Amino acid sequence: MVIKIPVIKDFAYLFSVLVFAAFCFVQEAAAQARGGFQPSFQTGLRAFSQGDNQLAAQHFLRLAQDGDMRAQYYIGYMTDTGAGLGRDPHKAVNWYRKSAEQGYLPAQSYLGYAYSVGRGVQQNDEEAFKWYTLAARRGDAVAQNNLATMLRSGRGWQKDEQLAAQWYMQAALQGNVRAQYNLATMYLRGTGVDQNYEEALRWYEYAARQGDADAQMAMAFMHRRGMGTQQDYMRAISWYILAAEQGDISAQFNLGRLYEIGIEGVSQGDDDAARWYFRAAREGHAGAQYRLGLMYAQGRGVDKDEREAVAWLRKSAEQDYIPAFVPLARFYEQFGQGIQARMNQAVTLYRQAADRGHPEAQMELARIYFEGANGIRANQVEAYKWYALAAMNLPGGPAKENAIIQRIRVSSILTEEQLFRAKNQVASWQPQTGPVRSNIRAQ
Repeated sequence: MVIKIPVIKDFAYLFSVLVFAAFCFVQEAAAQARGGFQPSFQTGLRAFSQGDNQLAAQHFLRLAQDGDMRAQYYIGYMTDTGAGLGRDPHKAVNWYRKSAEQGYLPAQSYLGYAYSVGRGVQQNDEEAFKWYTLAARRGDAVAQNNLATMLRSGRGWQKDEQLAAQWYMQAALQGNVRAQYNLATMYLRGTGVDQNYEEALRWYEYAARQGDADAQMAMAFMHRRGMGTQQDYMRAISWYILAAEQGDISAQFNLGRLYEIGIEGVSQGDDDAARWYFRAAREGHAGAQYRLGLMYAQGRGVDKDEREAVAWLRKSAEQDYIPAFVPLARFYEQFGQGIQARMNQAVTLYRQAADRGHPEAQMELARIYFEGANGIRANQVEAYKWYALAAMNLPGGPAKENAIIQRIRVSSILTEEQLFRAKNQVASWQPQTGPVRSNIRAQ
């Protein structure tokens, strides 16, 4: 029996085996040349998402060096933040630029941000505007929002509020929270678009429901004032609470005020007021510190405690919150019977507030100068001056009437020369501005 060997088929099979072997040899040689490591973008991305920054950096760095624009962006980010690599914003910008110049959209957007704030590169509005524009035209919502903000303020390009509103709209329609908030604010103020409270409320609500605390505050404000909707204090409080629970101290303070004064649909509650004031005060809100100090002084919502009252009033006064100066000065005056340093501090606080136009402080300072006090000599010219200024600054009511009566009383005991001098001081008086430079903490 003769066996026929399919020579051609066997040769083809042998050739394919040899080709495959050669391919494997080349791949193995390449792997050895690279130390046995084959970079993969997907592997690097998976490692990055799982928090394995070292492994991610190994893959991204090799690919970035070979020109992969996606890997260049991630190496830029990791170098920028110090995730798996040494933090170096300058090197990060170089990687972002390499990626952006190849057209990688996230890199173009972030390069705009880097130039906008001067991170890793010299701040340059024109460069920021250029890169934001490239990314915005390609649909990047963050770039669209930031480009609109630059147009709104005239940075890097001439101011154009109408074009800014259009870019905010583009980003807002993609769900960008800051763009929704910014667009709502433009509708609220009527800048770049026709003023429209209903549209403002609609866009604020989109952002607020995504958890934006600023938008939640705006929603509370608009429901509280009845702008674009019916006035509804309960809905205002619900939005304030959402912002307050995120740590927004302005929302916490506003909740304190609403509960303290009581409003339609909301019963007055000192306990709730004190609770919200305390949260805001603890985080440094000067107004909340002032209100909490008063509540401790009066024993409302908290046990009466003069030491706590003084402590919170001091914190507020140290932030130049002028309303806190008067009750704090009253405490110093009260504690300063026979203690000259305390009385001097009280007068200093009254004067600092009075110089800034606070009518209550002007009344107290006038009283001290009229009567004289511990170590403070009476001065009727000064008394007339401060009673007259208080009468000018107080709103109508019993307090204003009292200031006028006291001014007349003092004028009756002044000589003509003294009265002339006092009136000139009133006419030339101007409220002081700027921070108060004094030591609030008297010994």
